[in-house]
Parts: sequence; structure tokens; C-alpha cells
Amino acid sequence: FPSHDNCRMGSMSELILYSAILFPLCAGLLGFLFPQNWSRTGYFLGSVLIELALVCGVFRVFNQLSLDPIHLAHFSSQLFAADGLSLLMAATAAAVYLIIGLLELNSTTSRSPWYYFWLLMIQSALMGLFFSFNTIAFYVSWELCVIPGIFLFYGWGNGNIRQVGMRLLIVSFIGSMSFLAGLILLLLGHDLPWAMAGFLLAFILKTPLVPFHRWQPDTYVQSDTNTVS
Repeated sequence: FPSHDNCRMGSMSELILYSAILFPLCAGLLGFLFPQNWSRTGYFLGSVLIELALVCGVFRVFNQLSLDPIHLAHFSSQLFAADGLSLLMAATAAAVYLIIGLLELNSTTSRSPWYYFWLLMIQSALMGLFFSFNTIAFYVSWELCVIPGIFLFYGWGNGNIRQVGMRLLIVSFIGSMSFLAGLILLLLGHDLPWAMAGFLLAFILKTPLVPFHRWQPDTYVQSDTNTVS
């Protein structure tokens, strides 16, 4: 049976891990409540710094637990966990968002609360994606990364948005449906080769790999720089 100290440490690790995943989304929602004369870029940068501190907290608890490297939050219904690779990816994403925040602080462009909400929602989804320990959690986090990106592209992109955006929507839809079909087959426990084929098609389209990459250059060129980052 686990000791009281181990249970307390496990509860702390679960709290910090879920905070790192959900905080950017909550910060994005709270951003709508701020008055017009307040600095939205300053609020965004502050949110990014707090998220970076939370990721550092996850890393510290991970080192203190000294568990099997796959189970940081094994008390969390197997939805989210952390290992060395996921922590590296989360730290990289947090560092990139810090750079975006610093660039936004020096920008003279006025942004709406929706812009920062979608950016923070992507960060929250990325944390869920990196820390996912369950196929369903991985799929939901993946899709939550795509949806805000589409809104950012249509809202703050430039150039031939309609044509390029339609191509982005079609590729995203096919990739999402193939991943979902593979997930359903996997959960039903049969037709494993077809399930793997669905996953493979989704990754080929969304990574993307040659020759299915033609949608990406135009999308990146005509997207807002922070969205591409």
C-alpha cells in the first residue's frame, strides 16, 4: 500500500499536471473580462510566464517522484502522464510561447481578445497532447490544436485565404476522420491493420509527408506569424 507521503506527492503531481494543461485555456477565457484600456499583450505575456512556471513545476515533481519514467500522474485515471520526452516537448512549447509573448509586447498591432484566446487554447491543447497517456485524450487534444488554428488563419491570415483555407479544412477533415475511424476500430478490438492504416493516413496528412504536403506551404505563408510558430 502506498504511504501517506507518496499519496500526497501523487496528488500534488496530479494537481500540477492538470494545472499545466488547463491554465492557458482558463487564462484565455479570463482575458475577455479585462477592460479595454488594459494591456492585452501584457496579460498574454504574464499568462505565458505562469504556464512556463507550471511546466517547470511538473519537471520538479517528476524528478522528486523517482517513479517508472512513464508514470508521473498515475493517479489520474490514465488520461495524462509525463515522461522525459513529453516534458521536453512541453518545455519547448512553453519557450516558444514566451518568445511569442515578448514579440507581441513590442508589437504595435492591436489585437482582439479572441486572438489571444485562440493562441492560449492551442497552448493548452498542446500540453494535453504532450502529456496524454490515453488514446482518446490524445485525439481530443490533437483536434483542439487544429480548431483554433483554423480560426486564427481565417481571422488574421492574409492573401488568398478562401482557397487556401478550404484546402486546409479538407485536409484537416480527412485527417480527423481517418484518425477517428482508426480509434473506433482500435477500441472495438478488431481490424487492427485497418486501425493502424487510419492512424497512418492521419499522420501523413497532418505532419505532412511528401507528396501530401502541398497544402502546407501556402497555409504557412498566408498565416499570421504567431499562428505558424
